[in-house]
Amino acid sequence: MKYCRVSILTLLLVFGSTSAGEPAADLSISAAVAPSGVTPPGTEGVVTITVTNIGPDESTPLFSMLRTDDGTGVFDFPPLHFQFPGALLTGRCVTVPVPLPPAGEFLIWIIPHMTAGETVECTYAFTVADTSTVAQVAEWGVGRFSGPDDPNNANNVAGVLLRFAESPEPVSVTVFSPWGLLVLLLLLGSISVCGLARRSKSSVS
Repeated sequence: MKYCRVSILTLLLVFGSTSAGEPAADLSISAAVAPSGVTPPGTEGVVTITVTNIGPDESTPLFSMLRTDDGTGVFDFPPLHFQFPGALLTGRCVTVPVPLPPAGEFLIWIIPHMTAGETVECTYAFTVADTSTVAQVAEWGVGRFSGPDDPNNANNVAGVLLRFAESPEPVSVTVFSPWGLLVLLLLLGSISVCGLARRSKSSVS
């Protein structure tokens, strides 16, 4: 019994030290859009993408815009037009140096050689194009372009709710006052009593 316990502990220690020695880089992303609030077609704004390499090793992350439901069941990009060339306003994000399948208007960006614990912020200009939707969630995802694997994908997607128009005004519903409700109940009760009386009279005759 003691031998088995020692063997199990030894295996756990060996496996733990091997796993701990494997390269890894936990990447996270967050997104913000300004101005906040309703942004009707024609609005000019700025998207801020923040990527952090939590570590423990160096990595070159890749991020891009993801397709999201436009409210009609169709998965598409939000109706934002990112201005190219020159969409990148600030930051050291660069476009991917090798050809990749198109990812829509936002394209794909990388951040070369992020050290463990480093955070990089990049901002992009955009204008809101014509849209028939009132609101849509915009999402961006981050992953590994080169370097070690990301062991944690729980922080690889960031979303922002975009509102392109005010929500429709609620429709008013008529509400009876207590007195009106009482009159209505009495009226319904009278109709019911009269109906029963007529049925009784018909059955007797």
